[in-house]
Amino acid sequence: TSIGSFAFYYCQGFNGSLTIPDSVTSIGSNAFNGCSGLTGSLTIPNSVTDLQSGVFGFCSGLTGDLVIPDSVTTIGSQAFESCTGLTGDLVIGNSVTTIEVYAFGGCSGLTGDLVIPDSVTNIYARAFEGCESLTSVSLPPGLTSIEYDTFLDCSSLTNINIPSGTAYIGRNAFLKCSSLPDIVIPESVTSIGFGAFQSCTS
Repeated sequence: TSIGSFAFYYCQGFNGSLTIPDSVTSIGSNAFNGCSGLTGSLTIPNSVTDLQSGVFGFCSGLTGDLVIPDSVTTIGSQAFESCTGLTGDLVIGNSVTTIEVYAFGGCSGLTGDLVIPDSVTNIYARAFEGCESLTSVSLPPGLTSIEYDTFLDCSSLTNINIPSGTAYIGRNAFLKCSSLPDIVIPESVTSIGFGAFQSCTS
């Protein structure tokens, strides 16, 4: 029912696909971190409720779309850090409430339009830093802050909405988002950090 923290940490000799049985409800922190030999698509079963920190970090051989099932409520810090082989869409399930620091940081191959579900109320700093192939992001209406470096170097973004209840945009939040056109900042915003839109040259 559970895979413990660091269970297969940096087992780089593993190769081929990873199958997680439907009986698993918990995958501990860094359980598969650094397993760069794992290849193919990743299927997270609907039984899993929590993706802890670093769980699939640096699994650069994983490919295709990444689907976070509706059963998951939290995506931990660095959960998919530098999973550069993921080159499809990112689908986040409708029960996720929190996306922690650098959860998808460095996932440079994730592409297309990302819709973050209304259930999400917290997106931590650097969560999507370096996701340079994402073209559009729809933020949830309950989001009150966009933390520092959240979308830093998302250079292919051509569309993003800032929800009407947002009060704070952190430093470097959209730094080097060089493809962004005009941005509408709602009246609710009271603070914009240093360099928040620096190098948004389009």
